[in-house]
Amino acid sequence: MAIDAEKRTVTTPDDLQAALETDEPAKAAFDKLSYSHRKEYVLWIEEAKKPETRATRVQKTLARLNQGHKGLNAR
Repeated sequence: MAIDAEKRTVTTPDDLQAALETDEPAKAAFDKLSYSHRKEYVLWIEEAKKPETRATRVQKTLARLNQGHKGLNAR
């Protein structure tokens, strides 16, 4: 077994990144999230089939971040 010391990164989709750039508190909260929570939000947004659903999920992500939620199931 070997130690995985590489920094884990999540590629933020363009629509989420653009939304975060317009909402500084949400961006700061997103940047503080752990790798697994950031990945959870990104996967949730990317799995939307309709553009309307994806846009709604981006807005819900911003709202949750501004409310202090870490993940989708966190309160």
